[in-house]
Amino acid sequence: MTIGHPQIYEKYRVDSGNTLPKLGEVEYSLLTESGNGFAYLKNGKHVMACDATSHESVGFDVEVGKNGPYLPTKWIRANNGDILFDAPNGTIYLNAKNIVLNSNGADPDGNIFLSCCNDVYIKSTDNVTITGTNVTVSASKTATLVGQHTTNIAANFLGLVEVTDIASSITSLEGRFTDLLKLLESI
Repeated sequence: MTIGHPQIYEKYRVDSGNTLPKLGEVEYSLLTESGNGFAYLKNGKHVMACDATSHESVGFDVEVGKNGPYLPTKWIRANNGDILFDAPNGTIYLNAKNIVLNSNGADPDGNIFLSCCNDVYIKSTDNVTITGTNVTVSASKTATLVGQHTTNIAANFLGLVEVTDIASSITSLEGRFTDLLKLLESI
C-alpha cells in the first residue's frame, strides 16, 4: 500500500492518495479506530464497512402528493449492471403502504421470476387477480382449487380430463378415427 495524504485524529483517520489492494487508489476515505468507514476510489467505486447495523433515514421534510403522486425520497439506480440485495443468513423485508414490482424490458426480457426452495404464499384480505394472455398452473403432485362460497370456472372451450382417463380416451379416439377413415374410404 502506498502512503497518501492521511490526517490522523484520536478516533479516526481521513485519507487520500493511498492504494487499497484489490480496490484501487483512494480519492477520499474515512476510517475509525475500530475499522469502520467508507472510501471513494479514483476508479469510481464506493466501499463502506460497518461492523454492526447501518441505518439511513430520509424524507423528513417531504410532503407526499405536493410534487405529484410519485416522489422518490431514496433512489438507488444502476445505469448499467444489476442490483443485489443479499442476506445469506437473514431475511429481506420490504414494508410499505404499497409495493410495486415492474419489469419493463423488451422481449425476451421483461420478466419477473419468483423462486424458492420451499413454499410461496400469496395472501390478501381482499382479491388476488392473475391476468395474462396465457396462464398455467402446474403441479407435479397435487393442485387444489377451493372456493368457500363459490368457485367459478368459465371458458369458451373447457376441457377437464382425469389423467387415468387419458389412455382410454386415446384408445377410444383411435377407434373413432379408424371408423371415420373407413367411412371416408367408402364414399
